[in-house]
Amino acid sequence: MAVPPLALVMIITVVGCVSSSSTSSPTASSSASAQVSQASGAPSASAGGSPPPQANPAFPYEPGGVTYSGGVGGGVRTFSIPAGAYSENTQASYDPANDPSGTGECLFSGAFDYLSGSGFSAPLGGNAPITAMSPINGPPVKLTLAAGDYKIDIYPATTCSWTVELVP
Repeated sequence: MAVPPLALVMIITVVGCVSSSSTSSPTASSSASAQVSQASGAPSASAGGSPPPQANPAFPYEPGGVTYSGGVGGGVRTFSIPAGAYSENTQASYDPANDPSGTGECLFSGAFDYLSGSGFSAPLGGNAPITAMSPINGPPVKLTLAAGDYKIDIYPATTCSWTVELVP
Protein backbone atom coordinates (compact mmCIF):
# COMPACT_ATOMS: atom_id res chain seq x y z
CA MET A 1 0.00 0.00 0.00
CA ALA A 2 1.36 3.40 -0.98
CA VAL A 3 2.01 5.86 1.81
CA PRO A 4 0.58 9.33 1.19
CA PRO A 5 3.10 12.17 0.99
CA LEU A 6 4.74 12.49 4.39
CA ALA A 7 5.78 16.10 4.32
CA LEU A 8 4.87 18.93 2.05
CA VAL A 9 5.39 22.44 3.27
CA MET A 10 5.52 25.05 0.57
CA ILE A 11 5.37 28.42 2.25
CA ILE A 12 6.80 31.16 0.14
CA THR A 13 7.80 34.44 1.72
CA VAL A 14 7.67 37.52 -0.51
CA VAL A 15 8.88 40.82 0.96
CA GLY A 16 8.17 39.66 4.51
CA CYS A 17 4.64 38.38 3.85
CA VAL A 18 3.72 34.70 3.94
CA SER A 19 1.51 33.88 0.99
CA SER A 20 -1.66 31.80 1.02
CA SER A 21 -3.21 29.71 -1.71
CA SER A 22 -5.91 30.90 -4.03
CA THR A 23 -9.29 29.21 -3.92
CA SER A 24 -10.23 29.82 -7.53
CA SER A 25 -11.24 26.78 -9.50
CA PRO A 26 -8.55 25.28 -11.70
CA THR A 27 -8.77 25.88 -15.45
CA ALA A 28 -6.46 24.60 -18.18
CA SER A 29 -4.76 27.02 -20.53
CA SER A 30 -2.84 26.48 -23.71
CA SER A 31 -0.34 29.25 -22.90
CA ALA A 32 1.83 26.92 -20.84
CA SER A 33 4.40 24.51 -22.18
CA ALA A 34 5.51 21.27 -20.55
CA GLN A 35 8.82 19.50 -20.78
CA VAL A 36 9.81 16.19 -19.25
CA SER A 37 13.32 15.64 -17.97
CA GLN A 38 14.52 12.05 -17.74
CA ALA A 39 17.19 11.14 -15.20
CA SER A 40 19.74 8.64 -16.50
CA GLY A 41 19.11 5.13 -15.30
CA ALA A 42 15.41 5.78 -14.69
CA PRO A 43 13.26 2.70 -15.37
CA SER A 44 11.22 2.73 -18.55
CA ALA A 45 9.01 0.29 -20.42
CA SER A 46 11.52 0.15 -23.30
CA ALA A 47 14.36 -0.80 -20.95
CA GLY A 48 12.58 -4.00 -19.91
CA GLY A 49 10.85 -2.59 -16.81
CA SER A 50 7.25 -1.52 -16.74
CA PRO A 51 5.71 1.36 -14.80
CA PRO A 52 3.48 0.62 -11.83
CA PRO A 53 -0.29 0.73 -12.38
CA GLN A 54 -1.74 4.22 -12.53
CA ALA A 55 -5.13 5.46 -11.37
CA ASN A 56 -5.50 7.29 -14.69
CA PRO A 57 -3.58 5.64 -17.55
CA ALA A 58 -4.01 8.82 -19.64
CA PHE A 59 -1.44 10.56 -17.38
CA PRO A 60 2.12 10.16 -18.70
CA TYR A 61 4.45 8.13 -16.48
CA GLU A 62 7.40 10.40 -15.55
CA PRO A 63 10.01 8.50 -13.48
CA GLY A 64 12.62 11.19 -14.22
CA GLY A 65 10.44 14.04 -12.92
CA VAL A 66 8.84 16.99 -14.68
CA THR A 67 9.66 20.59 -15.54
CA TYR A 68 6.62 22.74 -16.27
CA SER A 69 7.02 26.34 -17.49
CA GLY A 70 4.71 29.08 -18.69
CA GLY A 71 3.53 32.62 -18.37
CA VAL A 72 0.30 34.62 -18.35
CA GLY A 73 -2.84 32.56 -17.87
CA GLY A 74 -1.34 29.56 -16.07
CA GLY A 75 -2.04 25.98 -17.12
CA VAL A 76 -2.45 22.40 -15.93
CA ARG A 77 0.10 19.54 -16.15
CA THR A 78 -0.89 16.01 -15.07
CA PHE A 79 1.53 13.11 -14.65
CA SER A 80 2.21 9.90 -12.74
CA ILE A 81 5.40 9.22 -10.73
CA PRO A 82 6.86 6.36 -8.70
CA ALA A 83 7.14 6.64 -4.91
CA GLY A 84 10.31 8.22 -3.59
CA ALA A 85 12.23 11.29 -2.52
CA TYR A 86 11.82 14.37 -4.71
CA SER A 87 12.91 17.97 -4.81
CA GLU A 88 10.30 20.58 -5.76
CA ASN A 89 11.48 24.00 -6.90
CA THR A 90 9.12 26.83 -7.86
CA GLN A 91 10.32 29.99 -9.57
CA ALA A 92 8.21 32.98 -10.62
CA SER A 93 9.40 36.33 -11.87
CA TYR A 94 8.13 39.64 -13.15
CA ASP A 95 8.45 40.13 -16.91
CA PRO A 96 7.72 43.63 -18.27
CA ALA A 97 6.53 42.03 -21.54
CA ASN A 98 3.61 40.52 -19.58
CA ASP A 99 2.70 43.90 -18.02
CA PRO A 100 1.12 46.13 -20.69
CA SER A 101 -0.29 48.52 -18.06
CA GLY A 102 3.17 49.07 -16.51
CA THR A 103 2.25 48.24 -12.89
CA GLY A 104 5.69 46.79 -12.20
CA GLU A 105 4.25 43.65 -10.60
CA CYS A 106 2.69 40.31 -11.45
CA LEU A 107 0.72 37.55 -9.71
CA PHE A 108 1.55 33.85 -9.36
CA SER A 109 -0.56 31.20 -7.67
CA GLY A 110 -1.41 27.57 -8.12
CA ALA A 111 -1.45 24.17 -6.44
CA PHE A 112 0.42 20.86 -6.47
CA ASP A 113 -2.22 18.12 -6.10
CA TYR A 114 -2.01 14.41 -5.33
CA LEU A 115 -4.91 12.89 -7.27
CA SER A 116 -4.51 9.27 -6.09
CA GLY A 117 -5.44 8.16 -2.59
CA SER A 118 -5.68 10.96 -0.03
CA GLY A 119 -6.13 13.82 -2.50
CA PHE A 120 -3.83 16.29 -0.66
CA SER A 121 -3.08 19.71 -2.14
CA ALA A 122 -0.24 22.17 -1.45
CA PRO A 123 -0.23 25.81 -2.52
CA LEU A 124 2.28 27.25 -4.99
CA GLY A 125 2.78 31.00 -4.77
CA GLY A 126 0.00 33.08 -3.31
CA ASN A 127 -1.74 36.42 -3.25
CA ALA A 128 1.32 38.67 -2.74
CA PRO A 129 2.40 40.58 -5.85
CA ILE A 130 5.79 39.76 -7.32
CA THR A 131 8.09 42.52 -8.56
CA ALA A 132 11.47 42.53 -10.28
CA MET A 133 13.00 43.01 -6.81
CA SER A 134 11.06 40.15 -5.16
CA PRO A 135 10.87 37.05 -7.39
CA ILE A 136 10.09 33.56 -6.11
CA ASN A 137 13.31 31.59 -6.54
CA GLY A 138 13.61 28.40 -4.47
CA PRO A 139 15.21 27.01 -2.45
CA PRO A 140 14.05 23.52 -3.43
CA VAL A 141 11.72 21.73 -1.01
CA LYS A 142 12.55 18.09 -0.19
CA LEU A 143 9.49 15.80 -0.41
CA THR A 144 8.69 12.14 0.09
CA LEU A 145 5.87 11.30 -2.31
CA ALA A 146 3.68 8.25 -2.78
CA ALA A 147 3.39 6.64 -6.20
CA GLY A 148 0.41 7.86 -8.16
CA ASP A 149 -1.15 10.60 -10.21
CA TYR A 150 -0.32 14.27 -9.60
CA LYS A 151 -1.31 17.64 -11.04
CA ILE A 152 0.49 20.99 -11.15
CA ASP A 153 -2.23 23.60 -11.60
CA ILE A 154 -1.16 27.21 -12.18
CA TYR A 155 -4.27 29.39 -11.88
CA PRO A 156 -5.56 31.55 -14.77
CA ALA A 157 -5.04 34.82 -12.85
CA THR A 158 -1.25 34.26 -13.07
CA THR A 159 0.59 37.08 -14.88
CA CYS A 160 4.22 36.14 -14.05
CA SER A 161 6.67 33.97 -15.95
CA TRP A 162 7.08 30.72 -13.98
CA THR A 163 8.72 27.29 -13.75
CA VAL A 164 7.88 24.39 -11.43
CA GLU A 165 10.36 21.50 -11.26
CA LEU A 166 9.84 18.15 -9.55
CA VAL A 167 12.90 15.90 -9.76
CA PRO A 168 13.95 12.69 -7.97
